[in-house]
Amino acid sequence: MCIRDSGTTITESGGLVSQWADKSGNLNHATQSVGADQPSTGVNTLNSLNVVKFDADFMSFNSGISNIKSVIFVSNNLNGSFVNSNISPIISDTVSSNYTFINVNTSDVNYDISIDGASSNTGNASVNGGSLVSGGNINLSQTDAENKAENIWYADYDNAITINDLATQTSASGAVLKGDIAEIILLDYVPTTEVRQKLEVYLQNKWNTPSLP
Repeated sequence: MCIRDSGTTITESGGLVSQWADKSGNLNHATQSVGADQPSTGVNTLNSLNVVKFDADFMSFNSGISNIKSVIFVSNNLNGSFVNSNISPIISDTVSSNYTFINVNTSDVNYDISIDGASSNTGNASVNGGSLVSGGNINLSQTDAENKAENIWYADYDNAITINDLATQTSASGAVLKGDIAEIILLDYVPTTEVRQKLEVYLQNKWNTPSLP
């Protein structure tokens, strides 16, 4: 399990984040030693709380995190990257097959979230507490503007994945995130409906994202 929020777990210098610490106690910290690739803190807020701003920046989990079965995260201002303007990657590995990204700058009829966990894997996804939808590239009936706005995203995987990076997708020629991440929770299990809904309520109350169903 790995939990990080953007208010109390950041190591920064001059507004640049070198470490985003894991609050779960498992020491799965995200780090970035290269100043030019470090995201920013103290720039943007959500519900008057600090968020981490990625502007074609990324961070890495030094030893990788294995056995990830679900992820839930809060995002805002997503707008693709300079490598692939449609991809806003959240997590990925360093090989090719494990990733989760939000599809932006595309027609509203296209899919909203891709959760190709491992070589044509499928799973389930939802946004803002909506119904779970199954697939690999999943249409959650969001508009492009809604994808870029304040959201709680949830995804789980039919096979556990390993991740090495935050806010970049190596398999998309190094696509990197442009946008804000407020909080991200990585779980080594697929939560029950009750647990997932409790997490969504917690995040909605904290970050004042759109109301849950």
